[in-house]
Amino acid sequence: MTTFHYLHLVKAKWSWSAHTPTYGYGRDSGGDNQLQSVPQQKAVIEEFVTHHGLNFQGFFGDPAKLSSTIENREQLQKMLNELLTRFPVIPDMYKREKLRDTPRAVVLSWKINRITRDDDYADYVRAELAMRAILIVELAEDPSTGNKLVDGITQKAKQFFNRQQLDEISTNARRGQAENLALCDDNPEFRRYNPDWPTNEGRYIAAADGKPPKGFKGIRVQVGIKRKKDKDSALGEMIGPRIIQCLVVDETVWARCHLAWEMRHNQHSIPEIHRVTRLYPTLKGYSAFFKNRIYTGDYWHSGVLYECFVPALIPLEWYEAEQARRNERAKKKKGEPMASELEPRRVASTSLLSGRVKCETVPGEQHSMHAHRSPANTHRTKWNAYECSVRKQSSGEKCPFYGISQPALDKAVVDVILRDVITRENLRPMVDALNVQLASQHTVYNAHLEQLDVQIAEAEKQRRKYHTLIKDDDDPSPGLAAEYKHYEREKNALLEQKRQLTASGPAATKSEPVTDAQLDDYIARMRDVLMGGDEVLARRILEHFVDHVSVRKGSKTGTLYYTFPVDIFFVPELSSLRTPALEGPG
Repeated sequence: MTTFHYLHLVKAKWSWSAHTPTYGYGRDSGGDNQLQSVPQQKAVIEEFVTHHGLNFQGFFGDPAKLSSTIENREQLQKMLNELLTRFPVIPDMYKREKLRDTPRAVVLSWKINRITRDDDYADYVRAELAMRAILIVELAEDPSTGNKLVDGITQKAKQFFNRQQLDEISTNARRGQAENLALCDDNPEFRRYNPDWPTNEGRYIAAADGKPPKGFKGIRVQVGIKRKKDKDSALGEMIGPRIIQCLVVDETVWARCHLAWEMRHNQHSIPEIHRVTRLYPTLKGYSAFFKNRIYTGDYWHSGVLYECFVPALIPLEWYEAEQARRNERAKKKKGEPMASELEPRRVASTSLLSGRVKCETVPGEQHSMHAHRSPANTHRTKWNAYECSVRKQSSGEKCPFYGISQPALDKAVVDVILRDVITRENLRPMVDALNVQLASQHTVYNAHLEQLDVQIAEAEKQRRKYHTLIKDDDDPSPGLAAEYKHYEREKNALLEQKRQLTASGPAATKSEPVTDAQLDDYIARMRDVLMGGDEVLARRILEHFVDHVSVRKGSKTGTLYYTFPVDIFFVPELSSLRTPALEGPG
């Protein structure tokens, strides 16, 4: 004799032919009480099918899939594809209505929210199946009345409450996620299960869901136990360990991630970075990589910034500079004017003077000239030139100047720069001003360190005071704990400021003046680069010294307009003398 365990829970009534193809679908949401949800739904459907002797085509189940999305619902999509392929649309409305009581196929589900809680997708699925005379039966719901108006109102009411429940589930999930994100290494419950976890004075343990960003890896950590509600127990019934993912540094790619950011900060192109680092299979991965704030150590989530969430890979200044460049480049897609030095084609160009050559052939006008390369063929020789953009766009009507040889102009400009601009006589006054700045920075740096040490000592004093009060009080008030946490966070923030400051200490504290020998060595290195070294470095050097070069048709000479950089040691690859500016105390 067959024993049924769930059939008494079914409210739906069997009203179609036993020969009708019948499918079953189930899904759980991955919650604490959902561990056996899909097997239970399958058991209910199979009992219903067995009891009525139905033509069962199989059960499709998606475990732990969000009801608000249809992504990665392999089994649901597999079932729907089979139905839509097997049963074509019935165009005639009256023919479909005749099949209302004798459907061509039936889909059994515990409730419609097992398929989805998305109103729009629920309507889409119902409509697609209804157009094929396929019936959805909810086993946990009363059968339809047959009245379209009443059934329609009932269906919309169910969808409304499903949406309300989905919003509640989402809110609860965000609350739980916020609790995980805020977990610190001094949390008593966390320390109970992880006594050997290295303490870092109350830092975040970096608990974050999802795929870890490049440079980090996730490790599974127990932070408590899962419980489900139990009317006979105040704590509830334990159902298993509570496991979360913590982000830690992935040493296998950490150095390459830093190199990628360093190259990007030095304005290397994405293809160049990819050739060197190979962080991702394709170039597409780098867009999100260079937008992610986590590499500064801070983590953005749901509008909240968790500072010092993970170890920092780069300074915040690198990140902010990259976002500023990205925002500027985005203007091009919107048709808005943008900074010429960030124009994508110019950045990607290999020419030394791209974007800095101006055509002044037409009196009173100045046209931009861009590098153009034409390979040799049977009709012409190889032609690398700076061409007038106005002439090109107007087919010669608004400007007659075709262009000028790129190698010849590059060589002429480099010769002038090396002979008349990059000289000890020109750069020495800048170095003297730098020496004064170095001495001032040294004073500011030490004063800032002293002030931080005083603030750290005071915060530690207050922290210890409240720690003692809590330890000596059998029933400490919440106010004492709040004060203790306040001073602990303040101390940690000050320590992080000191760490960031001392990270640049060797350069910032260098108070010895730059000598002529050091300056000559730096100039010699720049000369070597400009006379045939690294093209990327050569472009960066010229960008700091060349404002623009004006040329015109019919003239064998041009005019070079040059300037001097604010920071003379702007190429750290060529010198160890560069000194980043320091913020004052505060």
